[in-house]
This record gives sequence, structure tokens and C-alpha cells, in this order.
Amino acid sequence: TIALHLYRILQECLQNTIKHANADKIDIVLTSTNNISLLYIDNGKGFETDTSNEGNGLDNMRFRANEAGFTLELKTGTGKGTQILLSEK
Repeated sequence: TIALHLYRILQECLQNTIKHANADKIDIVLTSTNNISLLYIDNGKGFETDTSNEGNGLDNMRFRANEAGFTLELKTGTGKGTQILLSEK
């Protein structure tokens, strides 16, 4: 279901932030007007988005987003924190 996929993606985001990012702030914004969107932002150390650097977590999040009918946009970079936006297709 959509709710389970969103929950698991959010769980993965939190786990990554806690394990890797050294962030001290996380913002989560869920909106549901005409379409559902979920915005996740941390102020951690970020990472380079070279695909050889990506682990299973991002692949799993992209798979779950697609299965739920969402797009996943990732914005990050070294020293820039991480932002993930999930929005209905």
C-alpha cells in the first residue's frame, strides 16, 4: 500500500541521517491537498551523488517510490545536507 511504502522510505531516510549524516536537525513536511507529497530535509554532511557511491538504501527508496506511484527527487552534496522530495506522479 502507499502508506507502507511512504513509511518505509521515511524509515530509511531517518536511518541514513542517524547513521551517516551527523545532522542535528531534521524537518519532515507531509502535505495532502490535491496530491500527497513528503519533503525530508536534514542539515547533515550530505554526500556526492555519484551512482557508484549509492548504496542499497537509495535503490530501495526509489523502488518503493515507483511502486507507490511517486517520484523521488534527491538533492545533496558534500557539506550541503540532504533533501528528499516524494510526490505523486
